[in-house]
Amino acid sequence: MKPATYLIAFILCISATSCSTLNLFKGPEDFARNHEADLMKWTIDRAISEEVKRLPPEGYKTKPYSAKQWTQYWNNRIYALHHHERSRNYRGPSNEQWIDYIISQRRAAGLPKLQLDSRNQKQIEQGAAVDAGATSFHNTPRVARRGWA
Repeated sequence: MKPATYLIAFILCISATSCSTLNLFKGPEDFARNHEADLMKWTIDRAISEEVKRLPPEGYKTKPYSAKQWTQYWNNRIYALHHHERSRNYRGPSNEQWIDYIISQRRAAGLPKLQLDSRNQKQIEQGAAVDAGATSFHNTPRVARRGWA
């Protein structure tokens, strides 16, 4: 083969893999910084949409719809948010703001008031006392910039 053919083949290989190759160098910090909040919002919105449609929640897909299962799902999710530490690179609403978002979006969708279990009730009361001056979910810069509100 001619050297020009090798050169063309080399250029085509590099150009075909350059995007995926460059993504390897971004690392896990890129996800936390640029995508984690988007994914969190998407999963919350999807779950609320499924609850409105009277579909079973994640983890209960083989069972028929039950309001009790949704209550348990949201209580588990809120509990997990209270105990999840974000990466230092994370840019987005705080866990408390995500909990406020869940409650407000469920209310906006016309779903019944969430019956919090005792472990979450205590956490939310403590969080409300600590975060009395915190900005709401809808006023965070990321929310405004992304157009989520």
